[in-house]
Amino acid sequence: MSPVIPPSLIEAARSGDVRGANLAVYIELHEWLDAEEYRTVTAWWIADRLKMSARRVYQALDKLHGCGYLAEGKKLGKARTFRLTAPRSRAVQVLECNGLHIS
Repeated sequence: MSPVIPPSLIEAARSGDVRGANLAVYIELHEWLDAEEYRTVTAWWIADRLKMSARRVYQALDKLHGCGYLAEGKKLGKARTFRLTAPRSRAVQVLECNGLHIS
């Protein structure tokens, strides 16, 4: 079950739409994180995958953490460890409620 990021959301995120950036980063994280264990994430890696600036990714990670969508573990240099705060099945429901399709 991989989330499909709508192209319009990616374009909005790249053009400076903060909500779009937050959602795009959350969807990308959903592919790699779960609620059971912490995993290491680097903003540069996400930025490269989404073709966004690392600064925007860091802002999205901070916002998602501040809103309770992510739990943060250790900081390892520029890498940080996170886990989702809800089981993957709940994250899928959240995404689908926001009109984002899971395939």
